[in-house]
Amino acid sequence: MSFPRVLDITKAMFERQQVHEAVFVGLPCAWVPLADDVLSLEYDDAAMRELFVNQLNSSLPYDIAYALYSGRFGMAATVQAKGRLSCKVAEMLRRMRREAGRGLAVDDGEHGAGGGGGGGGGGELELILIDRSVDMVTPMCTQLTYEGLLDEVFGMCYGQIKVADVKVSGLTDDDPVFKATRNTMLPGARAWVNAGLREIQQFRDQQMAGADVSALRGFVSSLRDNFSRMSQHASLLEKLGSRMASPTFAARQRLEASMLEDGDVSPLHDVIYRKDGDLTSVLRLMCLQCAVGGGIPKREFDVLRKEVLNTYGFQHIEVFERLQKAGVLYEKEDRTKRSAFAESKAKLKLLVDDASRIDAQDPEDMHFAYAGYAPWSCRLVEDALFGAGWQTRLDGSVPTIRVRQAVAEDGSARDTVITDKVIATEKGDGGVDGGGERARTRNVMVMFIGGVTAAEISALRWMATRRGACRLLVGCTGVVNGSRLLKSLM
Repeated sequence: MSFPRVLDITKAMFERQQVHEAVFVGLPCAWVPLADDVLSLEYDDAAMRELFVNQLNSSLPYDIAYALYSGRFGMAATVQAKGRLSCKVAEMLRRMRREAGRGLAVDDGEHGAGGGGGGGGGGELELILIDRSVDMVTPMCTQLTYEGLLDEVFGMCYGQIKVADVKVSGLTDDDPVFKATRNTMLPGARAWVNAGLREIQQFRDQQMAGADVSALRGFVSSLRDNFSRMSQHASLLEKLGSRMASPTFAARQRLEASMLEDGDVSPLHDVIYRKDGDLTSVLRLMCLQCAVGGGIPKREFDVLRKEVLNTYGFQHIEVFERLQKAGVLYEKEDRTKRSAFAESKAKLKLLVDDASRIDAQDPEDMHFAYAGYAPWSCRLVEDALFGAGWQTRLDGSVPTIRVRQAVAEDGSARDTVITDKVIATEKGDGGVDGGGERARTRNVMVMFIGGVTAAEISALRWMATRRGACRLLVGCTGVVNGSRLLKSLM
């Protein structure tokens, strides 16, 4: 049973007894494990809205810092933060550690479960904090990994989804088929499942009649452990394939690709006129354009808003005000100014020239997560760990801070703070090149403040496996997709 369901049942029980106003019902834990390498604070819609709207005036940054500190993640040897909230959380972590007079914690394997990180061996933990507001492009795009599509199409909560005509058990790390396919593109997941089904059929047709007891026992054991849920996933893949083949889905993919490439919003008018999808799906495209282009020019913004209200109803005028207050839907103040995304697009290689050449089963880069677009946030993380570091040239308006935590001879905290500098090329900071300390497996926690998508997690898992020896842990305030994030703000 999911955590929200447990809370709902408990609250209903107290309401029946008419004592609900005098009782607070909550979970006695900060972190909720969603996978072997994913921990979430599971903030509800109200808390997510608080993070976007009130930001620094909210108590939530302290709650996040305390959760990180009490879980020992705040004792990392290095803390890198990007975004206003992340920098505030980093400063709070420093203060908590300084006031407690504690030294650094060394990862002992409890918190660094690797989703493809590979290797063992303890080492000092590296903590990366990143605001969702730093990259609002990614959640507004349609996820195209198997797990991401399941979340986009059916909605996923704690591994649970509801699909007509398909009996679905929990989609968790306990499901070997899901664990093997969750991070792949749909064609790759389909190929993996089909190969497994062919293996079963071949054994039945060719070997089962003459197999001895030990071979049969091994086959049954393999069937139980690895292939018992094949038919379930085959049905899910078929439904997802049908959805992706629909003209509406294909048109949306082309529109998103066009926006990422050149920021063209003219096709949006046709989407509104045809009423392709609900209001949230249209607003999601408008928010994508804002994130890509640094806003929508005033005249165009006014026209789009009028068309949306004429099509979906003028009662939604308040929705625009709320999304503007949250900073995700807004007018562009200077038409000549390039957006941060436009500046980062080429430097971080966010787009691939030919998406059709991506290997669905063994991709060479993280573009697979969105079939041609590498998540901006994940590129920033990759740059912080293996590249040139977070630099003001990428977006000088975003606060960036790095804290190298150390311990003085008397046992007190002795930290070095670097702000808005090239931070990953300094001696001893780790990187792709070099040996000795740099060659060791790195323990990394990436904390998304404001939510993370399933496709971003898949991209980070790829990075941990392919870019360097890295034991990865993803932390977040919640797992989101673009529609769910917008609804929490609306």
